[in-house]
Amino acid sequence: MPFNYSHTKCPKCGHTSFELVEDAPSHSNFKMWYMRCSSCKTFLHASSYININSQIEEVKKKLGI
Repeated sequence: MPFNYSHTKCPKCGHTSFELVEDAPSHSNFKMWYMRCSSCKTFLHASSYININSQIEEVKKKLGI
């Protein structure tokens, strides 16, 4: 298990282990990444599933920009 260097604690249960979970919100066509407590599953943060910056760089490279 990775070490929690930031000493972050779950605001609900106080545990210090977290997990990144792939899921799609209800009525959505897009996947998201959710950061949540690995113990009580409390939601902490959501991020785009697709790395937009890397896709922009690929398009720029193909366009010669």
